[in-house]
Amino acid sequence: IVLIFSIWIMPLIVEDFKKRYYTRLPHYQNSFFVTFKNTTLAIFLFIFMFVVTLPLWLLPGMQVFIPLLLHAGLNRRLFTFDALSSFLSNVEINQFRKKYRAELLVLGLFAAFLSYIPILSLFSPLLGALSFAHFCLGRLQIDVTAPIV
Repeated sequence: IVLIFSIWIMPLIVEDFKKRYYTRLPHYQNSFFVTFKNTTLAIFLFIFMFVVTLPLWLLPGMQVFIPLLLHAGLNRRLFTFDALSSFLSNVEINQFRKKYRAELLVLGLFAAFLSYIPILSLFSPLLGALSFAHFCLGRLQIDVTAPIV
């Protein structure tokens, strides 16, 4: 479901937010193939990390924390790129990720944690996409419009 949101729903959310709330942001257009490439890379990285961490799942309590961290990392990678790909180049997106690494991880953990709550798990991809879009576009607007001191 996160993949569907990443490829098809997130661009609609970002476009709507840009028209409503973030009209001053500069426009930069990444193609659909760049988004698809990022999504594919994120999925392969998720699967690789899943396989690598399998022995750790035998430790008590890790069956909860490892999937939560893996899901948080996937959310962070996918939704951050999707929210910013219409405004920044790949290099600038990586700089943004480094600058707001902790905040993005907490936001990813929040979105991943929602998928563990039975009723909210139905809406967790949408809530994650909305929260990442608002956070990333809001921080980007602050960074772009901040006066240079």
